[in-house]
Amino acid sequence: MKLFVIASLLTATAATCANECSKHGSCGEHDICTCDPNWIGGDCSEAKCPYGASWSTDTDGAEYAECSSRGACDRKTGVCKCAAGFSGASCQRTECADKCSGHGVCSAPTTAGSRVALTVQQSCSCDAGWSGYACADRVCPHGDDPLTKVNLDSVLKTSIAQANEVQTIRVKSDNMDEFSMDTFTLTYTDLFGAKYTTYPLSQDQLTAGQVERALENLPDGALSNVTVALTSAHVGVNAAASYYNEFAVTFINQPGDLNMLSVNTKGCKVAGCIPQYFGFAQANGGAIVTKTETVKGTKEHVECAGRGTCNREDGLCVCYKGFYGPACNEQSILA
Repeated sequence: MKLFVIASLLTATAATCANECSKHGSCGEHDICTCDPNWIGGDCSEAKCPYGASWSTDTDGAEYAECSSRGACDRKTGVCKCAAGFSGASCQRTECADKCSGHGVCSAPTTAGSRVALTVQQSCSCDAGWSGYACADRVCPHGDDPLTKVNLDSVLKTSIAQANEVQTIRVKSDNMDEFSMDTFTLTYTDLFGAKYTTYPLSQDQLTAGQVERALENLPDGALSNVTVALTSAHVGVNAAASYYNEFAVTFINQPGDLNMLSVNTKGCKVAGCIPQYFGFAQANGGAIVTKTETVKGTKEHVECAGRGTCNREDGLCVCYKGFYGPACNEQSILA
């Protein structure tokens, strides 16, 4: 009789949770499943999807939602099925239109704030020569309006003659007698963000002509016409004297306020470097580079020089009557 009572009590207290909690949880008091992480449901049979900051709230990442409230959770796999225009494990990113048409990179702006790190508004960063929200439109050549020779200074209330950009760069090194193989390159970044780097230039016995030819030989005619004035000097009289080259570059055919030239002196001597060059010997402390915008470029940098219409399909300017050239910046008759 005593054995029968004990057996009955054991049967009454044994947990009988539904589906044995689907092997994704533990059965507890009152036959209630306590699910393992990433599983939900009365029997722990439904997969939980990733959570992210909800696109439906305006607070800085305080409210989270499954699939960031921009997708439906597949309860069998735990994978978010994002709504059109959203992507990411929790649908936390917006997608770029038409995948930037193959002419750009879909990326997010670099901004501060906790919310931005969780929900990311992406947009297309177009390759040089392309524009538009989906990078599907070609950019036409830009040039200086040939009819405007002066700019109005809004502060001085007077007209000022337009000027070409002039940049002055000084590259200084120590122990030139010992490290005569110091070399550097120059990088020009156009106003569309495209970068062009010269072949190596030697610090020793550098000439203005060498700098000028290096810049004018950049691909795509990036700098079709520059002039260079160069001075070189030793500072000191012994073998460890410092040596510098200072050259002023005037940009004749590049209108606008230009980006400063970059001077590369660290060197790159491994396979795959374009170009490969020695750089400056670190034994002499490397190079000291100073750059100054001596004259700010004030000529217009306008598509089709403001004297034509851009054909977005082929990237060619259709010039108005009396103007010609790739950027319509040449005048044939009085307009």
